[in-house]
Amino acid sequence: MIYIYDILLNFNDKRLLDFYEWDLTDNIYDMKRVPLFRVDSKTINDLELYTVKFNSDFLDKISYKSFCKNINTSDKYLFLLTDLSHILAIKLDDEGIIVSRSVLLPNDEIESLELAFKMKEIGISYEILKKEESVFNFLTRREEKIQSFLLKELERLYKTNDIDKISYYYLEYFDSKCLDINKMYHKLIDNLLNNFNDNWLKIYNLVKLSYN
Repeated sequence: MIYIYDILLNFNDKRLLDFYEWDLTDNIYDMKRVPLFRVDSKTINDLELYTVKFNSDFLDKISYKSFCKNINTSDKYLFLLTDLSHILAIKLDDEGIIVSRSVLLPNDEIESLELAFKMKEIGISYEILKKEESVFNFLTRREEKIQSFLLKELERLYKTNDIDKISYYYLEYFDSKCLDINKMYHKLIDNLLNNFNDNWLKIYNLVKLSYN
């Protein structure tokens, strides 16, 4: 174990965010010190894909070893793992179960990896509890917000029986006409949930214009 100093982390309870998805409103951790361990690639892969519980021996090693400048509540179990390819930040609850993950900013990761090459690989015992469903959501954070907004908007139009607007969005998306509001609504919803693409960004802009 070594310590990494002066890095930023962005823990998100829903899913692991790439650095380019970080937002100014996020609760950014200004870490002054974090322990780093070198492990194999399988361990990194498991921790990204599954909800994992670490054993008590490992918890004892990392207990209160990290220090954050701007977060009032101290995170008892917070650490970094690397396979020399990339670095994953992990936050655990008191039972040793992963509650959140973060990547590092590119410059922080490059500097930390340079130090990690001097480390010896270790084995860490953990138990896989379940697969993380959110890992397989391939939408960006902005796309998730647009999708949620459009779901609410289509539901509102359907409940108020606004066939004119639903017909308009249906025509814009599918380039075809339909007179059945139930068919149009359910087909739009199905595609919005299962086939999010650039056409939905166009519909989103049209909806915003309708409110101006």
